[in-house]
Amino acid sequence: MASRLNRLNRLNRLHRLNPLLRQVSYGVPLVAGCEPCPTDSVEECPRPEAAAHYGNYVGFNCHEPATYNPLATLFLNTQVR
Repeated sequence: MASRLNRLNRLNRLHRLNPLLRQVSYGVPLVAGCEPCPTDSVEECPRPEAAAHYGNYVGFNCHEPATYNPLATLFLNTQVR
């Protein structure tokens, strides 16, 4: 019984940590700046809005054309097609 309570306590701590980690992974790209797209890239930069879940060079919170957010590319990119 005690080992089951220990497992439940560990799960409870993880569930409390999960919202904080989601906020950090979404908030860090908000404070990062945008960089110009590389000119020698084969991929489209920034990725088109229709490709919402894959592609390099995420233009998250970038207002200038041909710019991308490198931290958003790291945190918000799944690379699944």
